[in-house]
Amino acid sequence: MNRICEMCHIKTGCEAFQPEQHPADVANMCRRNHIEWATAVEKCKIAAVHENLRKGCVFDYCATGGDMAAVENAAARSEEHTSELQSR
Repeated sequence: MNRICEMCHIKTGCEAFQPEQHPADVANMCRRNHIEWATAVEKCKIAAVHENLRKGCVFDYCATGGDMAAVENAAARSEEHTSELQSR
């Protein structure tokens, strides 16, 4: 996740990638980057993004200014997450 901050030259707020991030922080990230919260949520609701990773997906989508690569990355992480759960 820090790679996205580096890629987008974001100097502050990267610590917000932690799972315990408050929803208001995610909404603020969207607002700062002129992304509608509802749009980000809708993009991250695709079936390929695991429910546990959707908040991070929304944050990443907003942090990257609406780059669909953030959603694709969340889908890829979801696949890994699902595989890990199934192997337990």
